[in-house]
Parts: sequence; structure tokens; C-alpha cells
Amino acid sequence: MLHRHLLRAALVAAPLAASLAAAFLPTLAISAPLQKPTGINCPHNPNAMGSARTIEVDTRGGPDIGTMQYARTVPVGPKELVLTFDDGPNPDHTPKILDALDRHCIKATFFMVGRYAKLHPEIVKDVWRRGHTVASHTWSHPILSRMSYYNSVRQIDRGTQAIEAALAGATDANGIKAEVAPFFRFPGLNHTKRLRTYLSKKNVAIFSCDIGTDDWRRISPRTLYKRALRMIASKGSGVVIFHDTHYRTSYMLPQILDELARRGYTTVHMVPKGDARHMAAQARAAEVHAELAIEPTMPMPPAQAFPGTSTTPESVAEASHSLRPTVAN
Repeated sequence: MLHRHLLRAALVAAPLAASLAAAFLPTLAISAPLQKPTGINCPHNPNAMGSARTIEVDTRGGPDIGTMQYARTVPVGPKELVLTFDDGPNPDHTPKILDALDRHCIKATFFMVGRYAKLHPEIVKDVWRRGHTVASHTWSHPILSRMSYYNSVRQIDRGTQAIEAALAGATDANGIKAEVAPFFRFPGLNHTKRLRTYLSKKNVAIFSCDIGTDDWRRISPRTLYKRALRMIASKGSGVVIFHDTHYRTSYMLPQILDELARRGYTTVHMVPKGDARHMAAQARAAEVHAELAIEPTMPMPPAQAFPGTSTTPESVAEASHSLRPTVAN
């Protein structure tokens, strides 16, 4: 009899437990259209977002990029995202974010704070070695529009110098020397016309974004999951801003990426024009493509069967050759 009562209690409790779990765990948006994940360029994970291609940004004249503030953005197609992360490096969260990106074969851009780069140079080097773009976000993350011009310029230059020092001696798997990209993002996206002019004269591209995620706000991981997906779906493509300094971001990013892959999104890697790693990768890809394009030839009969002819086969190589959120921090 006791066994029967326990069984009945368990059957009654099971639906309640399931409903409680659903209330606290992020759920997939059932209204989103299901698509097969691309898995582009990601052999170890066929369900990955992957990386469709690499965009070279010409930084001459210091272009302003990101439609949240400016008139233009990077040339992305439908459901193509450029992922960016601000405010790191952070020893608690940046490594977890790097692992999540690796699982999906995604290359992102990290706008780093100089003082944290000085404290954690090993993380800065790790970001570079994993193939990501390293850029600057000032020395100590002040709101530059509230500072004097002189102190603002010092913040910009000191930040870049600290990141350069953190990268000193680092090379990637192919021996290419680490460099800070001539990309800059204003803390809180609070720019001034005079500082934009200063950066443009140094040929540094200024980045706002196209899509916010609100991960800088004091929201729960589940709210971040829902809000980030909603904002990305609303805009459809472009430069996305996250922050690699929050638990909610490092905890929820794997699930956000899984869901974006399920919805058919992919990513684009952003590098400065003339980036040494990108140029080397292009050269290697061209060599492989040329080798694969060589047409196989039929075996030729012995030379004596056709007097005066050559046994050397000819080969042909052809290589065929592009909800507006509030953002802070």
C-alpha cells in the first residue's frame, strides 16, 4: 500500500517539476523557423554556426561603422553576424567565451581595455592565438565625452600601447606576429566629433554596432537569452555587441550560439585590410584551389607508337575567383 501511494505521489509531482524547470531554463522560441545549421568551415561540429567568410575593413581615413550611430556598416548578407566583445580580458569569463566560440568555429573581434590587458597578457595572447581580432577600448574605460580632449587622447593611446605590450612576442600557429587591429570602440559608444577626427587622422576605424544584446544590464541569463535572440532577429544581420566580463554572457553564450545556428545564422570574421594572417590564409587557399583545379590527363601510349610526339601531358590549372536597443559600457 505504501508503495502504491509513493508511486501516485511521484506521478503527480512529475508534471509540476517539469513546469518548474521550464520556468527557469531558457526555452527555444518555437515561433522561429527551423533551418538546418550550416556548419560552414567547422569539420568537428556539423551543427555549428561556422564562419562564412572574412571581411577586410579598409581603415584609411578612419571610417565610422555601425548603424546604431552611423550611416554605414560592414557588408554582410542576410543572417550574417559579426560578433564583438567589449571590456575584457577577464580571467573568469573570457576563456569560457573563447571555448564557446571555438565549438562553433567562430572568429570574433575583442575590444579590450588596456589596464586589463596589462593584468592578463596571457589571455590577450590566447585570444590572438585562437585566431580572433584584437582591438582597443581605451586604457581604463572612462566616458571620454566627459573628459578633456587631452586626457581622452591619452586614454586612447595608452590603451592601444598596453594591448600591444600584452601581445609582445606572441605569434599564431603559422608564426605570424600578433598585432593590434586599427579598430576602436568608444566606451558606452559616447564619442565626440573632435576625437573621431583624431582617430580618423590615425587611420583607425571607429566601431559602434548594429545590434545590441543588453548583456551589460543587470538582467538574468534567461532574459539575456531571450532579449539577444529577439534583437538579432529584429535586425537580421550586422555587428553584434557582447561583453566578455559578465557571468550572464559567458554562461548563456553557448545556448545563444546553438539557437542561432538552429535558425540558420552564420558569422563573418572582421579584419583590417592587409591583415597578415588573412593574406597568408588567402595565399594557402589559392594554392590548394589551384592544385585541385589541375585536370587529370589520360595516360599516353609509349613514344615509339607515335614517332615525333611527346609523352609529356599538358595540364590546365584554373582558379576561379563577395528594435534599436540601448547600449552602454
